[in-house]
Amino acid sequence: MIPKKRFLYFITDASNRSCYFDGSAIQKTNIPTPLSNTPDGWKDVEIAFGTNDTYFSLQRSFTVPLKFVGDGAKVLRYYMQNGKGYEEELYIVILKWAQDTGIYKLEYKGRIDLSKYSDDPKEGVTLNAIEGGILDYLSSRADTAYDILCDTYATDYSKVEFDGTLLLDRFYYQQTEDGTTQYLTGYKFFYSIPTVYEKNDGDSVGVTYNDSTLFTGYTGAKNANFPNAAEMYNGEDFIFQSLQEDIKVNINGVLSVQMIYQQASYNSNYVNNRVYGFSILVTWPLLDGSGYDMKEYEIQKQILLSKSQLVGFNLSQTIDVPVNGKVFLMMKTTGASNGYSMPIGVQFKQSDFTLSFNSKAINSSSVVLSPLQLLKAIVNKMTDGKFTAESNFFTQNDNIVATCGDSIRNTAYSSSLLNYYLNTSFNDWFQSYNSIYNLGFKVIDNVLWVEPKADLYGGDTILDIGEVSSILVETCTDYLCNTINSGYPAQDYDAKSGKYEFNSEAVWTLPVTTVEKNYDIRSKYRGDAFGIEFIRANLTSTSSSSDTDTTDNEGDTQVFLINTEKTDTYKTFSQSARFSNSGYIWFPYSLDTELDPQYPLLSYYQKVFSASRKFTVSGSANNNGSFYSLGINGVGAIDESQKIAGISVTQNVIDETATLITITFDNPLRTIRRANYTSINGVLDNTVYNVEDMTPKRQVLAHGNYLRSLLYQLPSDSITLSSKDKNQNLVTILNGKTISENASEIVNSLADPLFLPYIFEFTTKVPLTFTELFNAAPKGLIKFSYNGHDLYALPIGTMKYKPATEETQSWKVLCSAKTELNTLFNLSDSGLLITEGMQNSLFISDLNPVQFIRYGFTLNAKYHTANAYKLPFRERITRFMEQPKYVQKWQTNDTINLQFITYGLPTLEIQILDHESNVVSTKMAAYIDDTALTSPYQKQQISIPLGDFEEGIYVMAIMANGTCLAYSECMNIAEDWPETLLFEYYNSLNRLNGYFASWRPSLRCEGLLMPTQPESEFTTYQDDQDNNRMLWGISTPTKVLYIGNQYGVPDWMALKLNEVLLLDRVAIESDLYAKQSDSKFSAQDIEGYPMSYYSITLSQYGNKAGLDISDTVIGDTNQTAVYTLDASAFGQAEGVISTELKED
Repeated sequence: MIPKKRFLYFITDASNRSCYFDGSAIQKTNIPTPLSNTPDGWKDVEIAFGTNDTYFSLQRSFTVPLKFVGDGAKVLRYYMQNGKGYEEELYIVILKWAQDTGIYKLEYKGRIDLSKYSDDPKEGVTLNAIEGGILDYLSSRADTAYDILCDTYATDYSKVEFDGTLLLDRFYYQQTEDGTTQYLTGYKFFYSIPTVYEKNDGDSVGVTYNDSTLFTGYTGAKNANFPNAAEMYNGEDFIFQSLQEDIKVNINGVLSVQMIYQQASYNSNYVNNRVYGFSILVTWPLLDGSGYDMKEYEIQKQILLSKSQLVGFNLSQTIDVPVNGKVFLMMKTTGASNGYSMPIGVQFKQSDFTLSFNSKAINSSSVVLSPLQLLKAIVNKMTDGKFTAESNFFTQNDNIVATCGDSIRNTAYSSSLLNYYLNTSFNDWFQSYNSIYNLGFKVIDNVLWVEPKADLYGGDTILDIGEVSSILVETCTDYLCNTINSGYPAQDYDAKSGKYEFNSEAVWTLPVTTVEKNYDIRSKYRGDAFGIEFIRANLTSTSSSSDTDTTDNEGDTQVFLINTEKTDTYKTFSQSARFSNSGYIWFPYSLDTELDPQYPLLSYYQKVFSASRKFTVSGSANNNGSFYSLGINGVGAIDESQKIAGISVTQNVIDETATLITITFDNPLRTIRRANYTSINGVLDNTVYNVEDMTPKRQVLAHGNYLRSLLYQLPSDSITLSSKDKNQNLVTILNGKTISENASEIVNSLADPLFLPYIFEFTTKVPLTFTELFNAAPKGLIKFSYNGHDLYALPIGTMKYKPATEETQSWKVLCSAKTELNTLFNLSDSGLLITEGMQNSLFISDLNPVQFIRYGFTLNAKYHTANAYKLPFRERITRFMEQPKYVQKWQTNDTINLQFITYGLPTLEIQILDHESNVVSTKMAAYIDDTALTSPYQKQQISIPLGDFEEGIYVMAIMANGTCLAYSECMNIAEDWPETLLFEYYNSLNRLNGYFASWRPSLRCEGLLMPTQPESEFTTYQDDQDNNRMLWGISTPTKVLYIGNQYGVPDWMALKLNEVLLLDRVAIESDLYAKQSDSKFSAQDIEGYPMSYYSITLSQYGNKAGLDISDTVIGDTNQTAVYTLDASAFGQAEGVISTELKED
């Protein structure tokens, strides 16, 4: 028995096993087993795919419920009662018989939506199908947030080294006047000046302030230049300290001191030998721990005191404060030569001064996840581990990584604070990375592929669906917008430097007034680098305490984006080392690599051995293996010439001195990405980050191809910034390109458009199954043709059809930018359109009296039919029993007037060839100015009188720069063709396919005008006596026009005459005619013959009721008629007035 079913229906489980009823029980099998009973409603099932606008991707739908009866109902009832209920994972699989191969091909597969289960025991189980696989999870869980591991236990993690952003701060101090007199006595040669810290007006990191409240004296050697550095450093009289790096500090202000001389103790020897002055002293510990150093910055070198006096002086100094250095404000004195003390009093007057400086958070590192790594982790959790995601783009472009507040806050200080998580959903991930990269996705074999829109829909792969029967072109209203939101979640900072943050919310205005809709490309993740720095700054207090802030807050699981660069510099190195069983590995370092190039700087080890970084040791005798770094926890020295840094590790270490070991790090170390800008303004300096690819303006530019698509016909207009939450003054210059956050952007400067702002809606029949269509659509463009025009669309929109009845598919898709705008312009026109690239095209309207065919066209092997613009008539009728050779008739007293609309082409050359292909004449077209035709389109015309040609067969060829673009159907020129009619025509107004200001074409065709038929229109009145009276009447005579002699005419001639009779000035054999409102061509076909006869009923133009010697003929100017008018209608006295009107 041969198969009789066109469709086979299966119910399968998640493992593709068929579920069926064997007559006694429900079974599963790996052998495909269709349902015995076809579901009720199968004839009405409509399958569709449509675009998810959020993701710019395709999804399928099953629009009509199926009622499962018989064995299908039993299977569904069984799993609803004995399985997981509405969570049971079952699929409907539909196979369709392919006529060409006899194979049942997959038409549709979707998950059965048991949450909509409806069971009528008498009739069956009614259910719908939903998108199965990964899209099923996406539709239900895209907004569900998951905790994603973001620490050193995460798979394939990497670490980023933060080196800080400069913050500007200014500390305000006051010297308070309290009237107290302090005395300089004994052998104290340096005295701290009492000052009080008041406030600051910026932000600082890694520094501390202090009140120097005591007038403390410090003693050095007699007449010594400096006090004891250790004594001072360990005292409490400093005013400022740098805790983590060298800082340059500017001190500005005034100090005022009253010096009081004691007359009773006056001794001129003492005075002459005692000198007073004021200085800033900076002390700091030596790096190797061997002691302290000190540097003096003199404020006032000396004051020779001979009497009481007020001493005032300006502070204006720039000082260098080394790491851990302390700053002291000091008064100094040298004792008398005989060693006696001098009782001099000091009163401090109210004074103010400031310390201004830049600082940044201490270097630290955090665990980060690459975009694809994070996406895979989200998809894994979202789909319960069943599916994954991939991306060609993010495999190569993984510099913008993600981390969480916990990792930013704590990693640099403790490896024990693990179990860090960032909390995110798929939608949050997509919207955040889409904001930067303008993304879409496609699903291939249940793998989610995320790529930029330009990569998804900018390729050359084309699904050619052939000719469509009808088309509707609409504005893509659903995509239009008039505002854009870009940027990142709004943040409120306590820190004053927050005003410099540029990655904040921004609102942009488009040059659109006809719609009110927002295009939101804001990131859900944070991208504020200052916010990151403020979190890192909590690690170092601005008080004298250096306790680490480990307080949980709302930032701990928030996701942060960081723009990084991978580096191999810190992947591996070889060096001598000492292993200590106290848990240290000691490496030699250099204070200056130029003087000591054998060893790296200490900063190198600080960078590579960041906390929790895993590394492997090889080449040692006793300590090969893996270790986790806890960072540098000590420095020392082997001798005066060799310094060593101690790396603390978590594993046990055996004492050993190794001449050469190799360290290899398991995970890459990333550094902060900063472009080498020619100029950067609007921020303090180029230590800021998250600039490239990430700022709100750059987000808009990243979506340039989408926005330019919407604004395609507004190339000179601009997108302007309306408002910005914070800093809008960032301006960068890199490689000659300036990007200003608050500057407008001209539409034409954006990336090339993806599409044109139009939707194509059409119907067609494609010989592919639904699944084949769905799988093919996302891979490139869709090509189709209408009315001789090739059109291209993105597979963004909808397609639906009923597979059971094989109705034509209904498509609604976005117009691709590959479709030229002038093609849409000419879409309604019948004619030949030839395009050679975006800026070279030729349009030949069907109103031209000669039929032209595109030169060089080759029919694709999979097609067997072409239209009248692609192949000549003789090559299109090869499958007919009879194949007549039709030639167009022209008389030697005719003139052929041709018109061409060109774009980017030179003056056209028309060659006339005889039947042996010899060029017998060459004519040049001429450019004709026409205000109705806008640039860049141009009108070229040519008139070719036929009186100089011998009778015979000819062909025309259209040439441009020596290249043939089109050629004509054959023409037969003779002195007379008595069975033909001459059609002369034009239109009173221009049409899209004809510009008539200087063009009067004519066309000759086989035909016959029948004698006039008397007809009329009238209104009568019938009174109560059944008497009829004529109230109104007009004669409407008609004639029937026959086209074609006993052989008929080809289709292209009928198309031309159909276009001609749509004009308002058509003369047939010199008399004007017009179509009636309901008249259409009626064709009479002959079986097996490719040409037809046509007839149509026409009315004589003007509806003349008699002979008028001034009758208008084609080509004449309008005639003038005199009308007599009621003068009172125009406010004049009773009577009449006459006026002349031109009759058209």
